[in-house]
Amino acid sequence: MPFLRAEAPAGTPDEETIEYLLGQRHVSVKHRKKIKTIGELAEAERARAGLVHWGKRCDVVPGDPYGLWRTWAGNLSHHRDDRMNLLSKVTTTGIRQLAKDFSTDNHVSTLRDNAREVVVEFTIASKRIRLMQCFDIDLDEKKPFDKTRGYNDAEQRAHDLSSEAPMAIEVQQFLMARMVWENGGGLRGVEPNQQTETDINYKKFSKDLENLRTEAQETFWLHSTWAERDGLRDAASNGDGQIDHIITVIKAHWPRRWNNGRFDQDHFRHYLDDKIAAEQVWELVDADVFIVVDAKRRVVLANVESAAQLLFGADIVRELNRAIDMFSFFVPIPAPESKRHVVDRYIRRIHPYLDPAKATVAELPHAKVAVAHYGCWSQLGDPLGNHVFATSDCSLGGTRINHLPRKVFPRFCKSVFNKISEVVRLLVKPLDPDFYETDRTICQNVDKEDRIETTDDKFMSLFVLGINAYTQRHRDTCDLRGGLVGLVTLGEYTGENLCLPQLGVKVPYAPGACTVMRGDRMDHLVADYTGPRYFAVTTHHESVHRYVKRKLGTGLDPNLMPSANVSASEAFNRIAPDEEEDEDPVGFPLETPCINDGRGSDDSDDPPWTNWGLHEDRALDSSDSESSSYS
Repeated sequence: MPFLRAEAPAGTPDEETIEYLLGQRHVSVKHRKKIKTIGELAEAERARAGLVHWGKRCDVVPGDPYGLWRTWAGNLSHHRDDRMNLLSKVTTTGIRQLAKDFSTDNHVSTLRDNAREVVVEFTIASKRIRLMQCFDIDLDEKKPFDKTRGYNDAEQRAHDLSSEAPMAIEVQQFLMARMVWENGGGLRGVEPNQQTETDINYKKFSKDLENLRTEAQETFWLHSTWAERDGLRDAASNGDGQIDHIITVIKAHWPRRWNNGRFDQDHFRHYLDDKIAAEQVWELVDADVFIVVDAKRRVVLANVESAAQLLFGADIVRELNRAIDMFSFFVPIPAPESKRHVVDRYIRRIHPYLDPAKATVAELPHAKVAVAHYGCWSQLGDPLGNHVFATSDCSLGGTRINHLPRKVFPRFCKSVFNKISEVVRLLVKPLDPDFYETDRTICQNVDKEDRIETTDDKFMSLFVLGINAYTQRHRDTCDLRGGLVGLVTLGEYTGENLCLPQLGVKVPYAPGACTVMRGDRMDHLVADYTGPRYFAVTTHHESVHRYVKRKLGTGLDPNLMPSANVSASEAFNRIAPDEEEDEDPVGFPLETPCINDGRGSDDSDDPPWTNWGLHEDRALDSSDSESSSYS
């Protein structure tokens, strides 16, 4: 939002200040009702100078019904300008009226107006504002976005552009066997001339089989043309006698979880479909401020481009980038190896500067892809939040780590995460004041040793820090139910869009942008980009919310608590219909947010990184991933 000139950060241009906003009459003071706005002045009147005089109060400023020059002031003030309250009025005022009230030049463009939605656009000074109300979205529903016409239309258009049969299991097995044959025995323990599985070292074989399947899916969808994929389907149906014995071995060890069930997802197909939709289907909304509300005017999404620059100035944003880069230089941060990051290896391949294995000495410190979770949550199997503790990433890699990261981390939290919180607060507090108070209550009642210390007015208990990480289409299903999650993106990258498939839109999401959304219900993903990118997410874990409710005596019904006859999972499923776990239509089940399988040498100065060492009870056993989840 624009600033009063006296309150604007250094370097803020005049057109970004409230003094420049002269497009509406100020009717609360009687003698100003007749003052023209700047849009009503003739050219000669606009060119007048000498409008105010030093040391003399001036209540009437031509062209500015809000302006007031005090005898002692060194600036024209606009403290009575109610247009500063745009965000706080979004949930109480119709968007047509908001546009009419706040438009600088009294010009409002109605882009769409039908039974499904109303979309208006207007300007405040140099900023373009778009407001959208979706009448077919109701946040009170269990799945508020899945039946909207806009979502279905966008999905149908995307399907028409990429309507292709899935990669059947027989095609996967055929391509895997062909790759083994062409590589002269790519699976450890399986030779091209091996006729049986009697001599296979299964422990080594299992992991290679999983990697081979991923490579086959990537090759099929991302490195083959449509015609080549049809050829592979035909070849799989007709068979190839040279590789039949390898197919036999693969089939014998084919895990049941790969048989196209809910937990078996073809992530590269998802990536390809979403890439096509991002390029050709989803509408780009490049407004400076974009706000979407549901049928009852509750905020669904709000995006403000350059929010960090508007709040702090470009110099501070550059310092934030530098601070994150330096922090990642001193502190080990886990690599993102969970299911929703499955294409990270492909991203590193098309952006080799992110691959440490290909970096030179000078490039190595900048070749990084990492995600860390700082804050608190409950352990696996405790969805009710009986025990809340600091995330394992807060240990900064283990107890034997050098002392320097432990000194750096608290300062990093009070500087970088503090600034991130202020940017998110800029949107959350006025757009959903009730939720903001819930945020503050949660933070105030989490044990001090388990929370991140930022400012005195803390309102988020979990921060996710990402460095060059690509995230596929997903929902944050374990975040606070129905809450607003904040995303702030930083760095020096180009080419990225934040995509919201269920709204059928994407936003530029350039460095400095801030977005708040109902992240546990809305699908979202980030399109590909070039250059270093950092992001921070502010949220709460739903289990922490339940822990605080119980602590304050406003929690779950004791009759729904686990007992000798009722398990924790049964109690969780009986909490309330709207709190039951949703089946994710995108196909990404609950999983730990970051997995590191711990492969590497055991160095006494650098203890091996394992799932358990990084995440303790929240570790996901990669050998049985279909039965694992976190709460």
